[in-house]
Amino acid sequence: MTVAACVDEVLVRGLDDWIQAAEVASIARTHGGAKGDDEMRRTSLEVVEELLRGNLAQIGEVSGAGFQSWDLSQVAALTKVEADWRVGLNAPALGELFWLNLTEHGQRIAEDLWERTSPKKS
Repeated sequence: MTVAACVDEVLVRGLDDWIQAAEVASIARTHGGAKGDDEMRRTSLEVVEELLRGNLAQIGEVSGAGFQSWDLSQVAALTKVEADWRVGLNAPALGELFWLNLTEHGQRIAEDLWERTSPKKS
């Protein structure tokens, strides 16, 4: 599996809801084939970088008010995630570190992926 397969999976899952760091880590293992915590973290960070650089998702946090995008550049957001993840975390727990919200561009790509990959009903 590849980082691209992980990005595609995050996009499709993002059609239903915001994606949290724990889910990205799980996707890195199941779709990216990451073995061990270090590889899972590296793969997850690469996935997040691809999503942000491709303008496919916003990164931020979720509260009672809903999704709130971080007021950071892409580089600063990636630096924050990498630094926070290294502080004693192997795999993030539910709700920790960050959340992702698809952009309009990401939504369109995800819908196309869904159309091409979902089982067709006859």
